[in-house]
Amino acid sequence: MNFIALSDVPLDVFRSFLQEQGYRFGCIPSGHEKWCKKGKLRPIVIRMHADPVPAYIIMNALRAMGVAVGELLHFLEMKRYAIKNGPDIPAHS
Repeated sequence: MNFIALSDVPLDVFRSFLQEQGYRFGCIPSGHEKWCKKGKLRPIVIRMHADPVPAYIIMNALRAMGVAVGELLHFLEMKRYAIKNGPDIPAHS
């Protein structure tokens, strides 16, 4: 397990990962976000004000989702690549 890489995941990036995995925002009970997916018995619950998301919350969420750590790491690499290179905007001549 690579807890070092998982300890710096911003909240908005983790929300994007949940959305990409098919999860939908459910509700906010007392400072926590509840993300649900049809066919899954357990929702993913994350704290709204924990930014970056703690590694143990990410690991519990991945376990409940049935997703490998490698998928999240790949998603993070793609996000960092997109941020680093910026959007593809054609140059004006």
